[in-house]
Amino acid sequence: MKYSILNSGNKMPLIGFGTFTLTNSECKEAVKKAIEVGYRHIDTAEIYDNEKEVGLGIKRGMQNVGISREDILSLLKYGRITCNMKM
Repeated sequence: MKYSILNSGNKMPLIGFGTFTLTNSECKEAVKKAIEVGYRHIDTAEIYDNEKEVGLGIKRGMQNVGISREDILSLLKYGRITCNMKM
């Protein structure tokens, strides 16, 4: 896996696993499998309404390959309304 080094010194995997169309058990299984085959960047968004399933897939995938939460970059995007931002 190739990484980019951020200004903070943290590593960000350059290739992420997207979860846009995934729901329910399909989502949990797909995220788990993604981690098992080497993905360390999981991408989701509030509007996808699958945060719980993504989290469970991450947890099971990490358990299966023996890595910790610090090894995963989970990118969760929030909308303007949720963040109460004014543009």
